[in-house]
Amino acid sequence: MSARTAPAVFGVGLLEAIPEVDLIQRADPEDRDGDGISGRARMVVEPRSGNPMMGRFGWKAGAATVEQQSAGAFAGDLGITSSLHTTDHATATQSTPPRSRTQPSLRILVPPPASMSPTRGPPATTTTNTPWSLPRR
Repeated sequence: MSARTAPAVFGVGLLEAIPEVDLIQRADPEDRDGDGISGRARMVVEPRSGNPMMGRFGWKAGAATVEQQSAGAFAGDLGITSSLHTTDHATATQSTPPRSRTQPSLRILVPPPASMSPTRGPPATTTTNTPWSLPRR
C-alpha cells in the first residue's frame, strides 16, 4: 500500500474557463506536429444535462467540471452524497447501514471556478529560487 496525494487545485478555474472547442482543436492524438506530445479529448456525460462534454478533471479526465469532479470525490472518498451523486456506496463488510445525511449544497462546498485561479507570485524584480516563493528580505 502507498500514500496517494490529491492533485493541487490551484489554477483549475483557469482550465475550466478555456473554451472546449479550443482544446478539441489542439488535440493531437498521432503527434502530427512532431513535438513529442500526443493526446486526445475525452468526452464524458455532464450529469445535470446529460449532454456530452470534454473531460478535464479527475482521474483520466473523467469529469467535465470542477463541481462534477468534487462531487465524485466527496461521494467516493468521503461518503458524502449530493445532487450529482445520490447513492451512498456502503461496502458489504459494513455492519450497519450508512447514516442518513442531509445533502449539502455543492455551491457551498465547491468554490466557483473563477475563485480557483492561481495566486500571484512575487514581483519580477525579486530574486527567488522558485516562481512562487516569497521575496527575500
